[in-house]
Amino acid sequence: RWRRSQQPRPVPRRPLGFTDRLEAVRAQADVGRQVHVFVCNDLSGCLAAALTPFVWTNVRPAAVNLLFCDPTMTVAVLRLFLHRCWRHALGKHTAQQRRETTAEREPVVMSEQPFVLVRPDMLPFDLQRVLVQTLGEWHSDPRQLPIDLTLVCSSDVTGLHVVTQLPGAHQLQFPHLDLDALQRLLAWCTDGHADIHVVRSELPRQGKSTAIRHKAAQQRIDQVHTLALGGAGQAGHFFKRLQQYAASIADAHAAGDGSSRLALHINVGQTENSPAAVFELNALLFQAVVLRCVCRDEACVALPPDAVMFVEVANTVDNHLWENHLPALRPWPEQTVLAWDLDQYTVSADPSSDVQLVCRHLQLLSLGQLDDVLVDEATGTALSQDQCRELLAESFEQLRSRECSFAEVGTFVAVLAAQLRKFAHSCFFQPDVLRDMGQPPTCRTQLCDALVRTALDFASPSVQHAREAQHASQQRRLPTPASASRRQQQHQRQQHQHQH
Repeated sequence: RWRRSQQPRPVPRRPLGFTDRLEAVRAQADVGRQVHVFVCNDLSGCLAAALTPFVWTNVRPAAVNLLFCDPTMTVAVLRLFLHRCWRHALGKHTAQQRRETTAEREPVVMSEQPFVLVRPDMLPFDLQRVLVQTLGEWHSDPRQLPIDLTLVCSSDVTGLHVVTQLPGAHQLQFPHLDLDALQRLLAWCTDGHADIHVVRSELPRQGKSTAIRHKAAQQRIDQVHTLALGGAGQAGHFFKRLQQYAASIADAHAAGDGSSRLALHINVGQTENSPAAVFELNALLFQAVVLRCVCRDEACVALPPDAVMFVEVANTVDNHLWENHLPALRPWPEQTVLAWDLDQYTVSADPSSDVQLVCRHLQLLSLGQLDDVLVDEATGTALSQDQCRELLAESFEQLRSRECSFAEVGTFVAVLAAQLRKFAHSCFFQPDVLRDMGQPPTCRTQLCDALVRTALDFASPSVQHAREAQHASQQRRLPTPASASRRQQQHQRQQHQHQH
């Protein structure tokens, strides 16, 4: 990875319209030789600020120059990053002295390499002390080396307590960037490996994973590796699976099968509702998608620049995960928002499948021929997909609405198919037996209609109850004016008792 980062890279074009908004900040940043600090109001601003020094110097961001801090970072990783920054500044200083003291016609030109440290307040206290001491030594060095180091911090109190201890730190308020500017910034940073697809939906169970498999088949992907990201311990599990993905790529190349294409499917789920967990989630996504190199502790996994990536975003109540916890994915232009469409429901062509058994019964039920015809897995031919969809929509009216999901269709078909198999194989409900018993001529029709209504009642309320439970849980977590007033009164009573 280090050798690859040192190879000469083509000079990219800066994103048009992006640097114009930061000219004032850049003019302030060029004053003096202090370590610059970007103060950001939100996580989206932190990610944009981490890329800004690379835009200014017209250098592609790389993992050797950009480090995301986390509570599990070791002192060796931090010292290695600071040492790399110091050596680059020392090399620039030495080259400048050689140009001033010698009469070389072709002076040595050092390439610009900005170094960015994101959220140093996330470091443990002993590592924060190491950072402050190291930057203090740099500031007191009589040579005044041209340190090109930028710290990206949050604007809250916990994010700025480290900055206040840094000698000679120059704080700059990072401006807010709209979605269009962020899209141009990410397009510039990922030029050459921008084959990234974000798939999400407004409602749950809209077939996001199936849509990703279809997209992979259209692009002739041989194998898709799925990695889950979210929940407790998300970083360790994600990194281990990422190592397995990188090992499979290495094995494919070692076997001489360089033509096989492998894709990465990142399934982003609900994470803990804490700033540290949200920052860790976005840092991992940023490294995997933008830098193509994920670092954890003292190990790293480098991903191919041309690897295809699919990012699936789980559906939560009121899209809370997408709206509030994933600023690293919102600017990507390649987004697919799935909605319910009955034409997307795939019907099996196997006559013995559940959906074919259900649709054949529904067809005979609609034609009024169920009392005379016996249907089971071994009888009848498979119906076409359009016929099955039409029959399902006639019996299940919710399939024509925009709030249906594949879960409801699957539940309806599975429950009804299980009952219809027992109905078809029961010796008591054979047409000739019912006639000998003197039952009404429409007995089988009435029984099948009752089974259909039971399956409908079983499918719809179960999903509706789950949605109501989710919304109730979400409302319990949100403070109401009455609860806030009660907590304030309780706090005032406690203060009054404490004073007495």
